[in-house]
Amino acid sequence: MDAMNGMILRNRRLGPETVMQLAEERAPNGFSNISAVLGADELQEAAISFKRAAGFDVETVNTRPSYLQHPPA
Repeated sequence: MDAMNGMILRNRRLGPETVMQLAEERAPNGFSNISAVLGADELQEAAISFKRAAGFDVETVNTRPSYLQHPPA
């Protein structure tokens, strides 16, 4: 339960919610292209932060033990 609550809170601070909140603040009347509201670097940073918080970033995925159990050879 605590792990799920933590993930929900990180989602709100680091994930797609951040991008939606920034877009709403910067363009409350809407927009036709996200690049007019948020720069590519901001979108990239939001994606990286979310991946890191969720454990899906490249470094974490490549260094953690496998989730699969391999049968003995």
